[in-house]
Amino acid sequence: MNRINDMKFIFQHLATSKFSKDGKSCLTLYGRTASGESAAIHVHDIKPYGYIKADMAWWNNHIPLLSSYLEWIIAADRLKWSEKSTYSQKNLKEQFLDVWLEKASETNIKVTAINGYNIRHVHESTPDSFLRIETDNGNILRQLINCIKSPEKAKNIIIECRNKLRKLKVSNPEKRPGEDSKVWTARIEQKKSNYKLPEMPPDLPDTTKKEVYETHVGEDLVWMVDNHLQACGWMEVQGSFSDSNRTTCSVNIDVDNNKDWQWVKHCENPPQAMAPFVVLSYDIESQPHVVPGQTETLFPEPDRDPILCIGVSVFNMVDLKQKQYCFMWEPEGEVTTLYPQLEEKEQTDEYRTEEVDVRSFRGEYDMLLAFRTFIQKEIDPDIITGYNILNFDNVYTINRAIHLHKQQENNGKEKAWCWGRIEKRECNIKKKYTWTAQRGGQTTYQCKIAGREFMDVYKIVMADHKLRSYKMDEVAKTFLGTQKIHISYDDIPIMQQTQKGRIRLGGYCAKDAWIPNKIIIKMCKAINAILMSQVAGVSLDTILNRGQQIRTLSLMLKKVKERFEKGQIRWFIPDEDDPPDTGSFEGAVVITPIPGFWDRPVATLDFASLYPSIMRAWNMCFSTILSNPMEAEQRGYKWSPTMEKPSYRPVRTFTYPEGGKFEYQSLDTDVCFKTAEECRGILPEILEELHTQRKLAKKQRKAFAEGSMDYNVLDGRQLALKVCMNSVYGFTGASRGFLPEKRIASAVTRAGRGMANETKFMCEDRYKEYGVKVVYGDTDSVFVHFPKSLCPGETREETIENANKLGIEMGEMCTKAFLPPNDLEFEKIYYPLLLKGKKRYAGFKYEPGCKPKLDVKGFECVRRDFAPIVSKTQKKIFVLLCEQNNVEAAVQYARQVVVDLLDGKTPLEELILSKQLTRPPEQYKNPQPHVELAKYLQRTLPPTQAPKTGDRIDYIIKPGRGKTFERAASPQDVRDGKVSIDYMWYLENQLKEPLTRVFEMIIDNTSDIFKINQFKKPKVSSNSMFSSWVSKQNNNHNKRKVANIGIQRKNNKKKKVPKTLKDFLS
Repeated sequence: MNRINDMKFIFQHLATSKFSKDGKSCLTLYGRTASGESAAIHVHDIKPYGYIKADMAWWNNHIPLLSSYLEWIIAADRLKWSEKSTYSQKNLKEQFLDVWLEKASETNIKVTAINGYNIRHVHESTPDSFLRIETDNGNILRQLINCIKSPEKAKNIIIECRNKLRKLKVSNPEKRPGEDSKVWTARIEQKKSNYKLPEMPPDLPDTTKKEVYETHVGEDLVWMVDNHLQACGWMEVQGSFSDSNRTTCSVNIDVDNNKDWQWVKHCENPPQAMAPFVVLSYDIESQPHVVPGQTETLFPEPDRDPILCIGVSVFNMVDLKQKQYCFMWEPEGEVTTLYPQLEEKEQTDEYRTEEVDVRSFRGEYDMLLAFRTFIQKEIDPDIITGYNILNFDNVYTINRAIHLHKQQENNGKEKAWCWGRIEKRECNIKKKYTWTAQRGGQTTYQCKIAGREFMDVYKIVMADHKLRSYKMDEVAKTFLGTQKIHISYDDIPIMQQTQKGRIRLGGYCAKDAWIPNKIIIKMCKAINAILMSQVAGVSLDTILNRGQQIRTLSLMLKKVKERFEKGQIRWFIPDEDDPPDTGSFEGAVVITPIPGFWDRPVATLDFASLYPSIMRAWNMCFSTILSNPMEAEQRGYKWSPTMEKPSYRPVRTFTYPEGGKFEYQSLDTDVCFKTAEECRGILPEILEELHTQRKLAKKQRKAFAEGSMDYNVLDGRQLALKVCMNSVYGFTGASRGFLPEKRIASAVTRAGRGMANETKFMCEDRYKEYGVKVVYGDTDSVFVHFPKSLCPGETREETIENANKLGIEMGEMCTKAFLPPNDLEFEKIYYPLLLKGKKRYAGFKYEPGCKPKLDVKGFECVRRDFAPIVSKTQKKIFVLLCEQNNVEAAVQYARQVVVDLLDGKTPLEELILSKQLTRPPEQYKNPQPHVELAKYLQRTLPPTQAPKTGDRIDYIIKPGRGKTFERAASPQDVRDGKVSIDYMWYLENQLKEPLTRVFEMIIDNTSDIFKINQFKKPKVSSNSMFSSWVSKQNNNHNKRKVANIGIQRKNNKKKKVPKTLKDFLS
């Protein structure tokens, strides 16, 4: 590197990869400039480091033996790698003893003494002694730390390595011309004696084991924090142009971490809100396997069935204009260069087949090679996306390319599965099985390539949205109002045989690539992920593929280092394999709901950012926690309920008897926290900064037009800040994780319960002459009912205006009783409100500044475990009751739905139930319909088509005398006329209870809705054609009209039955 050639450069970071040069750890920062050039910044010699709790005397006593252990473990690691390598495995024993063991002894370790505190044990006495251990290579640091954390495990690694070496033979020296056999034999024995294993190092003493700190964070993250760099942020670089052109990026720059005049730093004045990152979405169509004599095809396999076409959609994140491509395999016949327009009925959006850039190839592997060149050199995307690409498209395409490359005609060609920014580095796929309570067990695949990130839209939609179906067609309808081009899966082999069919297939494939990109653009998925990466300070790959705890850990690491730079004592974050058990804790507050139809305004008072505010108010942190008041007093801290400036605060419980007074109560077991004046906690400081930054981002957002790039970036930033704030509480309450501390989480929920119940008492006590009643409370919200005497109004608008004023007044009154920054805000009015129970209510919502709308929580219409008919019916009833105030219309509508159901007029799609298979069917203890159907399908379908763990199973219930789980059938069997539907089961087990739950709060004769004298029993038709004809005939019949039923309102003693809700209220 030459200082004369140094230059400055500004780019936005997106991805990071590690590499080693001359045995030293290095990083490559990938990104893009404002003008669109791709960039790779190679930072050399980053010096990974970590901490242990020990002093220099300990180090000097233990380093000789530790060094011996480290040499063996480093060499053993090299041996393990060589065994897996495809390169020559000859002379491994000689290499180990002659080269690797000796080279491992050259390890450079730098140790520096430093004082500080374990963040869990910040005490009042002299700071503890720590050692900062710095190495040239991250792997060496990890091996040394493992020796210190687990001496016994280190010993076992060496024993295993020595056992392997004993089994390895030393190669015989070559026999010299004319050499006597005895002489040669003697030389063989001499060589064997030269390669005898050195003695096993002595056992490490018990004093070797020490607490380690901040080694569980990757060296790339530590380096970024040390250099005040934001992940996915704009960076300014001063370095020299790289001579090696290590990557395929437009710009390659080297930065020597040891030279003061070469650096990477945060760019204070970015040229624009977002770099024009390039996003490439792709979709493949592979040929289903045709079995002679069968009409149904089998699921394709990459070592057997070809890829017919690859659809591609590309856009950059500044202009957002999509461009479509299609790579086609046309082994014979006329070459396709252009697609015709879609028929008018299929043109449901701005996607245009005639604008697709079509590229045709005679050889399948040539098509795959062209796709590689397209990625690496023509488009050079920063993000590769698609729908379920991680589990299908990536896996199939890479394995297919590997299979074809092994064939003789492709043997001399380049590898088509090198998609990264290091030209000849292959894409590697790793299989992974995960299980979560929310999504069950899933087999997934991970694919990492240098300089690019994978963003699977299927995975993101699954994580962010609760949908009944995650099929691409349904997701497109939900979010884009459009649909896929429809073709028959079994027709694909036939379509491939003609140019017309291939054109149809290519247009279908290109649109399947267009849809994921359109979702990313419309819903700002890429922008939001990048902004989350910036705020949390972790890589985009971490945001997309890991949990939330690493985000809070990153913010904590940044804060402790920031404080140290300002001259404060260093706090260290422990690397805990076995964190202390801090018990369980009680959850969020629930004020017992008072069920009913509340026909006057119900105000919702909401605690703004409740849990973050509580943590700030009590200064809750690992560093400030005190187990109980006795410990606090013994350590010199003082508190009393009347003290103006206490040095600690307990989180107290309360007593609140029915109809009595709310009072706080002190217990000997109350968890306490030092006040900020005594010791400012890390977590409250982080939360305050996130809160301030969010307020600023929301304010700055107002200066830009909604939907503009600047607006979307600021909106994504405020959303990321909100998520990070709310994640801090969860970080402390996790059962397993980096730093669990359930005493903090327990204190947070206890404080929240006290504040909510105190709010209930203050509101009811202040307005008791009007009969104000808190009808419900949950976590951070309190629902207050306003009687007519308190909130009059001649019109609905006047009533709402008065309710808004009252809500603001109540919020301000209650806020004065709480520790700042806790703030109880008036949020919205429900008028009316149907309150059924905990987390289950529906009402017409009036929110200041927003258009009134129906809001439903917890009822079946917003859940996925009921048939669609339930959701559709219940939603319509809520509209009629809460929005139109028409009880009679709601009752008659429900009655008509029941009659249509029993007459067989309900469409099949409204009766399909769906449930996820969360584990293998044989692991379910209790039989369930979807599980039994999955078992049947696994027995009768080929393995590639059968349902697997993680899939959602669609089913219907057919007639029969068996139990429900025995009567599950596939919806396709209904379409094919093989089975019919048990409509009475749907009435009794799906529709009846959800509707009863609603109407029993309003009328006394709910059961009349479900009274049916007779209904038609549908017969099973003999074949699908007849079934289709019967269905059309049924649809042509007029619906059976039902007579209106009388409405008996609850508690209504008047002779005249009111026709509408308005009549009833008057």
